[in-house]
Amino acid sequence: MRKKFVAARTLSITRVGKVYLLLTLGIGVGALNTGNNLLYLVLGVLLATVIVSGILSEQSLRYLTVERMGPFEAYADASFGFTWSLLNRGRSAFSLSLIEIDAPVSGQAEVFYLPVSTMVTVRAPMVVPNRGIITLKKIWVTTSYPFGFFKKGRYFVFENRLTVFPRRIKAGRKATPAILARRDGALDSALEGGDGDVSSLSRLELGEDARRIHWVKTASAGHLLQVQRQDQTAESYLIRVPLLKGPALEEACEQAAWWTEELIGKGHAVGLQLNEETISPGSNSVQYLRILRALANFGRPS
Repeated sequence: MRKKFVAARTLSITRVGKVYLLLTLGIGVGALNTGNNLLYLVLGVLLATVIVSGILSEQSLRYLTVERMGPFEAYADASFGFTWSLLNRGRSAFSLSLIEIDAPVSGQAEVFYLPVSTMVTVRAPMVVPNRGIITLKKIWVTTSYPFGFFKKGRYFVFENRLTVFPRRIKAGRKATPAILARRDGALDSALEGGDGDVSSLSRLELGEDARRIHWVKTASAGHLLQVQRQDQTAESYLIRVPLLKGPALEEACEQAAWWTEELIGKGHAVGLQLNEETISPGSNSVQYLRILRALANFGRPS
């Protein structure tokens, strides 16, 4: 996606800055009324400080480049670490703050020192309250360097998409009538070692049966994990979510996500039916993400 950087600036006065300007104004009035040269000298220093502050803060923002690094998938109402990269091709920058605006996300990153021509990555916790596909449009970078009198900001405008999965719930066994985990038949072959409830997890060694991989746990662990299960035939399930409205739809999507993770984690194949759209059953981590992505935007306004 083509990125368009907009060099729009913002400027606001901090509480310290307001006190400083009032003090400057008072000394200026005193200098005019008394004609005291010392007061004129002090006034000149105070005004020069304002000018220096504007120049140094501008240098921190003028040559700055910002990129979003992601991740671009997250769960609703759950904190996740989001990463940006910053590069300054001018002079060193100090005391930078980054926030995403014009998008329903919350979280702020801080960079206290950004060396010249050095790329720095910064990570901050972010939260999105509701599921859906969010368009991240605008990054607002601010600095109060060097004296904290003013907060100068710059907007960087370019788009990325953030897919927000349904909110994770602790248990989904009390399913609403909208969620039907229906047995759709047996798979042709059972997983070796059984495929009922998980009895243990261990690293998959070379030469062992890949059908015993626990895909959900593998995705979080970063290496292949195999499971030992109680004897039970692997089955195929179809989870149905009709098009509802309001809280009922949100609860249905959360239940569907829970059942998907639960059943795929036990080695079963899971499919999804959303109104008129159907996803064929599958039993790996790719299928798990496919279902979550479908649930993320189901029934959301375009």
